[in-house]
Amino acid sequence: MNIVIATLILTTVILLKDSASHYQSGSAFDSAYIEITKQEADPKILQHGILYTEAARAHAYRSIIKQSNGTFFIGLLVTLAFAANSIYIYHTTKAQKLALSASS
Repeated sequence: MNIVIATLILTTVILLKDSASHYQSGSAFDSAYIEITKQEADPKILQHGILYTEAARAHAYRSIIKQSNGTFFIGLLVTLAFAANSIYIYHTTKAQKLALSASS
């Protein structure tokens, strides 16, 4: 059962890691949006549009990637813990079976 849980967690973590790549297009500045805001006459609106909106969007992508990397690392640790638990249970069970067969 531990191996099944470890495999499920590892598969889920890999799928989460792959889904983070869909945000790649959001990491760059939107050139079309910048061209539209260049036509704006009010400098405050222009500053807000480019500086805050685009920088925040690009920063959000970096945050998603950091979160994805953290989730991947934690998932690997949990998978290793389940695998180690499975190995421990296997060795313990094997030793108990040998002890029982030797005493019989």
